[in-house]
Amino acid sequence: MYDRRESDRKYRQEHKKEAKEYMKQYYINNKEKLLEYRQEHKEHLSECHKKWLEDNKEHCKIYGKQYRKTNSEYVKEIMEKWRENNREYCIEYTKKWNKNHPEEKKEIEARHYNKRKRNLGFNPLNKPFENSEAHHINSTDIIYIPKEIHRSIWHCLEINKNMKEINKIAMNYLEKKEMAIC
Repeated sequence: MYDRRESDRKYRQEHKKEAKEYMKQYYINNKEKLLEYRQEHKEHLSECHKKWLEDNKEHCKIYGKQYRKTNSEYVKEIMEKWRENNREYCIEYTKKWNKNHPEEKKEIEARHYNKRKRNLGFNPLNKPFENSEAHHINSTDIIYIPKEIHRSIWHCLEINKNMKEINKIAMNYLEKKEMAIC
């Protein structure tokens, strides 16, 4: 049995380039006409667009990621312009986010510090808690330990000064913490 939809789909697949060129030329030749149509049917078109976006959320997510990868410079430029034009909004939004997400803020600041100052990674092996400090057991992994323990032995990862002793204490602390949870 002849299926017109399937036939049309195959035709469009086989003639993609020609169709794209035709549509490009059509838009150029009928620009005013198309703009007029969009103005007249603005509400209907926006409703259709919203419905399509709702029905195709996954597709939009994948497409958006791919677009940002392939057009990273353009996206960066556009976002910079938007931030310049909406500076007050960005500042307020950041303040609210920082207030509502203190744990994440602390983690981001620690990552930033480590990245900028010491070129260290940030892979936490446990969660931060009150009066804790992040201790690097190597160049990427950290353990949150109490501030008193962390400062009890002077140590330096870069010159490997007292790292065995402080790492032993940090590992013991982590093991005791895990045993207490079990």
